[in-house]
Amino acid sequence: MTPAERAIAVTALREALAVVPTTARALPMEHADLSPTADEWSAHDVVVHLADAEQVYGVRLRMLVTQERPFLTAFDQDAWSRRFGRLESLDEALTRWTVLRRANLAVFESLDGEEWTRPGDHEEGMKVGRVETPESIADVLVRHTRQHVEQMHGAAHRADLEA
Repeated sequence: MTPAERAIAVTALREALAVVPTTARALPMEHADLSPTADEWSAHDVVVHLADAEQVYGVRLRMLVTQERPFLTAFDQDAWSRRFGRLESLDEALTRWTVLRRANLAVFESLDGEEWTRPGDHEEGMKVGRVETPESIADVLVRHTRQHVEQMHGAAHRADLEA
């Protein structure tokens, strides 16, 4: 990533602070826990997942910046969803995601040029020779957030059609 691309990623991460809560709250509350299909997450599930991912990527980011080539373990998002998904309300999950996103933004904004490219070995990426860096985490978080915002938009649209 160039410095300009990094700045674009940080801006996208910051803009999501408004987009994610607005999108999640656009869905009628009575539909927030409805799954479109048996194998799809509800809007509530999506927000909990976004908060979990923000937490995991935040730890990885901090490890990359402070340790020499750390080993980054994978997490089973489906197991986390099954076990922890209903421990917090939609609003609580949005609050957790927001706090974590702000904390991660502070780290991204503090990085110097060299820190953006500090490598670490991701458990799953090692199978294909891929390393993870703060740059790759920023990119993943931007794409991941956009994907799930689109998923929630779709859920809101389906709820409107059913109403």
